Amino acid sequence: MSIAVLDSNGNPVPIASVGLISSVSGTPIIGGAANSNGDITLTNVPAGTYTLEAGVYNIGHAQVIDVVVTADQTTTEDVALVPTTD
Repeated sequence: MSIAVLDSNGNPVPIASVGLISSVSGTPIIGGAANSNGDITLTNVPAGTYTLEAGVYNIGHAQVIDVVVTADQTTTEDVALVPTTD
């Protein structure tokens, strides 16, 4: 699975935290941090339906519901963070 984390202007967000949560059980499956270009590749993700969460403290957060991962295919998602408000 290939993920690009972007800010509200479409710019890459480095070091964003990214996680996949099972839509069936609500269990976290896998996660990590985006690289300096805002990209992250999650490997060995079982086929299924997930909620994708991404965020950076004091910058923004995003949630994508019903991300479908299919066996033997690369799933690609661009995630735009919603700015954090105080």
